[in-house]
Amino acid sequence: MPKQSLPFESSEILMPKDSGKFIAEHSNHVKILDQTIGKLENQLLRAFEEKKFDLKNFSECEYHPDKNDPRTPNWLLVIDALNFSFWNDKKDEKWTFKGESGYYALCAAIKKAVDNGVPMTDATYLSKITRDELRHILHDPESKGEISLLEERVKNLNQAGSILLEKYNGAFAECIKICGKSAEKLLKLIINDFPSFRDEALYNGKRGNYEQNT
Repeated sequence: MPKQSLPFESSEILMPKDSGKFIAEHSNHVKILDQTIGKLENQLLRAFEEKKFDLKNFSECEYHPDKNDPRTPNWLLVIDALNFSFWNDKKDEKWTFKGESGYYALCAAIKKAVDNGVPMTDATYLSKITRDELRHILHDPESKGEISLLEERVKNLNQAGSILLEKYNGAFAECIKICGKSAEKLLKLIINDFPSFRDEALYNGKRGNYEQNT
């Protein structure tokens, strides 16, 4: 029986790795310094040897979900769908949650919601979550700041929930399973099926996922 190709494998849009290479080869203002790549490789190798980088680091964060929790795949999709634009122009009104800022503030807010019984990993709930509901989830009474681009975040969650229900039985774990443990295939699936992750731009005649290289 011939191997069945996945629907996104013939896409003409450059993936992040290829788009980054294309930019490096054609840009007049951005260059990769080849002589420094070896230094970076050595630094990363030492960091892994010294356990500064380790797979266990994810579980060590108190705001990350338990890897054995069946809700974790959907939980991570929610976090990634909301993980952007945490800054604003007023430093004294920076959005924080539980004293954290940026990504960790987001993780803290989602974990608190889950711990309090909010079904943040349920695709049906995500497909219908409202602006007021998400604002309440992400609001910390101890913080002066409010998270930016709230409407866009609600749209991302509604979209993610609807797509999970329509194509993957409400479970992001199905996406992982389809891709056979291939991170590259999973990246392509996400970009193809979840438009909010499709950071595409036209550069020098080529369309690619350029923003994901930053």
